[in-house]
Amino acid sequence: MYSLLMLVAYRGYSVILFAPLVALGAVLFTRPVTVAPVFSDIFMDKLIGFVKLYFPVFLLGAVFGKLIELAGFYYSIVSAVTCMVGQNKAMPMIILVCALLTYGGVSLFVVAFANLFFTWLIPHIYGDQFMINLPGLKKPL
Repeated sequence: MYSLLMLVAYRGYSVILFAPLVALGAVLFTRPVTVAPVFSDIFMDKLIGFVKLYFPVFLLGAVFGKLIELAGFYYSIVSAVTCMVGQNKAMPMIILVCALLTYGGVSLFVVAFANLFFTWLIPHIYGDQFMINLPGLKKPL
């Protein structure tokens, strides 16, 4: 079941739409009689509790990430890390950029799903690595 969810995520589809379907499939394989109670009671109650608890964190992290993007801090952070690490080391550069943004106050989920790495194409430009197809892009590079 989890491999199906990873395949869907790798192909660029929304995990938010497919996660309940994969959970429903897991319940169907184990106990088909309890599909409706598990899906409507347990899953939805826990999902609502999670969203209610962490919505301000995600919202403020997304707003702060957008402010940093519009102000141009992303570009300055990437260029500073590039000068510090070197242009041919993409993996340490990605790790440092993510660490600096997360330490600076941007939510980890916002950093992980940001368009920063697709916009600047850090592994492609600085790492001299051959990327055939990135998840979420419609055509290969």
